[in-house]
Amino acid sequence: KAMRSFASADVCIISGSLYHFHDEVAVLFEKMLAAAPVILLSEPVINLSDRNGIIGKLAKASANVNGNVQHFRYTETTLLQTLDTLSVQFNITFSIAGRVDKDIIILIKK
Repeated sequence: KAMRSFASADVCIISGSLYHFHDEVAVLFEKMLAAAPVILLSEPVINLSDRNGIIGKLAKASANVNGNVQHFRYTETTLLQTLDTLSVQFNITFSIAGRVDKDIIILIKK
């Protein structure tokens, strides 16, 4: 998959969809950081798709891209581990700005 460059901005915002890019998260961050000095990330870390039963099945079925069910989801631990790796790779800092329902809000700066 090829990602195009992003237009210049003051802030890049990614909300609830980083998990779709988990295989290419470094490429995505490279593009976002080339476009803006700040990234605002809101990502669900408590996921209905992790549940057993009908709720989990419905949640898994509703989260698909191009007909492919997305099995990967971030937990708070895996998201923070990913950001730790990216912080070394791209010389960025990040901090938890808050939590809203199932999402963690993270401010990332060059």
